Amino acid sequence: MTDRFRETAFPLWMKCGLAAAILLLISGGLWFFKAQQTQQRHEIETNLMAIALLKADQIADWRKDQLTDAELLVQNPFLIEAVTRFRADPKGPSAQGLRTVLSQIQKEHDYTGLLLLDPEGMRLYTEGDTLGHTGDSPDRAAAFRNGMPVLTDLHIEADASTPHISITAPIFGHKHPAGKPIGVLVLICDATRFLYPFIQSWPTPSKSAETLLVRRDGDDVFYLNELRHKRGTALKLRIPLSRSDLPATMAVQGERGIVEGKDYRGIEVVAAVLPIPDSPWFMVAKVDAAEVFSEWRFRSLMILGLMLGILLLLSAIGLILWQRSLKAHYRDLYRSEALLRASREKEAVTLKAIGDALIATDAIGRVELMNPVAETLTGWNQKDARGKTLSEVFQIINEETRHPVADPVEQVLKE
Repeated sequence: MTDRFRETAFPLWMKCGLAAAILLLISGGLWFFKAQQTQQRHEIETNLMAIALLKADQIADWRKDQLTDAELLVQNPFLIEAVTRFRADPKGPSAQGLRTVLSQIQKEHDYTGLLLLDPEGMRLYTEGDTLGHTGDSPDRAAAFRNGMPVLTDLHIEADASTPHISITAPIFGHKHPAGKPIGVLVLICDATRFLYPFIQSWPTPSKSAETLLVRRDGDDVFYLNELRHKRGTALKLRIPLSRSDLPATMAVQGERGIVEGKDYRGIEVVAAVLPIPDSPWFMVAKVDAAEVFSEWRFRSLMILGLMLGILLLLSAIGLILWQRSLKAHYRDLYRSEALLRASREKEAVTLKAIGDALIATDAIGRVELMNPVAETLTGWNQKDARGKTLSEVFQIINEETRHPVADPVEQVLKE
């Protein structure tokens, strides 16, 4: 009876439909979740790679521009003439002419300082802040050998505290580079004024994003620029290459593209690593994983909330349908009970109105109903006789022998 009631109150089709809707929702939600995760990761990787490529190309262009500018400067006839006269008469009016030319070059190109050397590397003249530059550089020999300007690496002189890059350019007394140089012009660029601000800039607001410029130095990765989260590290911080989870280590060991690992702080990061063309440098554009995936976590919560909301809606719809079905079932039961009660009352009235004695039993012979004539004949009232066996209430005796007769009702039930 209980199982039948449950089946009637909550139909099988409703259970199957609700289960199918929930299963479809969960499957669709998981698919949407994975699709959003893939899209978000693709956007992050694309943006990081775009920033790294842009900065790498711009740094490479900056290096080329420095070499091109230096090449044009040492071919300037006014500079060649001024150096030639100065070499011939260092103490005469030629010194003022050289000072004028070099001062103009420094102002126009915004160099930190200029250093004029003779072919043997001896200082002839300085203009501006030379940042402790001694002029004794192996790049001078390379510049003489190739007849072209040479760009030094980022470095700090022994008695200087500011990182800088120098361009060493030979000055020839005539246009053909095979001639003997009459001097060497060293152009000094302060990295903190030009290169570092450009490296440290980021196109969008970010709490953790930064760009690193690194190179390999023996068994270490050497950090060339000032770090955002660790001050005083430019050209000072070294980390062993054994730190294989470091994006900077991955870069100098040949990795390209998007990598994940821990940065110099030990924080999980996502990074794009690339080499700088025509240089020993490598670019690392990185963002903390916690920040870069914060939007994805927000989207995940939104998706989860949406799925829960839809599940609650489906559950509410199922509950409403179940309540409606239950109410309809109760109405049917009420109607059936009312019809049965009316039928029984009608039957009782009919039976009681019969002039003969009448006793009704259930399927096992227990008295259920007696009309007034039967009550008079048996001496039992209906209230006391209900539930008793027929043989207790109505005993049949043979008219002649006065012995009890077999109960005909029991015989009927048996046969």
